Amino acid sequence: MKKLEVMFVLAAVAGLAGAVWSWQQLLVERERSADLQRQMSSLQAQLAQRAPAQPVQPAAVAEQPPARQSEESHPPGTTVVYLSAEEAKELADRRATAQLLQKAAQHERLMMRDSAYRQNRRDDMRQRYAPLRADAIRVGMTAQQADRVVEMELDRNMRFAEMEVTGQAPSASTMAEMKRANDAAQDELHQLLGDELLTKWNQYQASVQERGEVSQWRAQLSEPIDDQKAYAIAQSLYVERQRRSSEYEEYVKAAGITDRNTVAPEDRQRWLDLEKQAHQRTHDAMAGSLSASQLASLDQMLAGRLVPIETALRMQLEGKLAKQD
Repeated sequence: MKKLEVMFVLAAVAGLAGAVWSWQQLLVERERSADLQRQMSSLQAQLAQRAPAQPVQPAAVAEQPPARQSEESHPPGTTVVYLSAEEAKELADRRATAQLLQKAAQHERLMMRDSAYRQNRRDDMRQRYAPLRADAIRVGMTAQQADRVVEMELDRNMRFAEMEVTGQAPSASTMAEMKRANDAAQDELHQLLGDELLTKWNQYQASVQERGEVSQWRAQLSEPIDDQKAYAIAQSLYVERQRRSSEYEEYVKAAGITDRNTVAPEDRQRWLDLEKQAHQRTHDAMAGSLSASQLASLDQMLAGRLVPIETALRMQLEGKLAKQD
């Protein structure tokens, strides 16, 4: 009997040791992944500090143009472009970044084959998607619907993590597979939410620019506003942005504008007028729910959005800004 008890104890110890070893390996691999991400962030930060070079055709790299070579030294139809030292350095940095991205992606794909690591990654992402779940409930979803929306987002991210990164555009088969998966997800989402709620959810996601702007403005208020009012302001800004864009497109057609890169003073003035009208409608929509100080602060934020347009118009009328700027 004692011998059997000893065997059970040994088996339990062995199982515990195996679990500890597996957990340590997972920590090591996660640290390796984090190190790759730190390397990539550092390299990208270095690239961001440099002025972007003009794009050139991929070709042989040399600090100084070498002596002219005979036509026989290159295959017929080959275009040879010699780069300056700065351009060569920029090209080398871009290649290094691409290689680091490929290395990180390959490592992640290999790790994703392990079921424990895969589940751990999914659990981590689910925690990061907690704000998305809260947003889904805010627009009217049930807790179950919001959970499924989060799971669908996790599925999409996992598919991207498993894609092979080659530094080139995805193949036709990869693009087709991505489209099939996206179409299937959209069909499921439509069945899950229905027409009205799906439209509301899509609009909510499309208004991320306005919600971010309202969030920054809201943080500076001396008299705070609740989530419902902040959401209403963001939605008003989004709806007005859509209306302003539509109205300006009508102006473009009526004016016979064909070159969108050329902006005349009257074009800027029209855009400015439409923007002011949109702001007034937002002011009117929120006047009944905001206090006097909150409404004044909102007006100040809206006025700040007009400064770039007004400045460009003034400089253009003064001859300091060309139509293409």
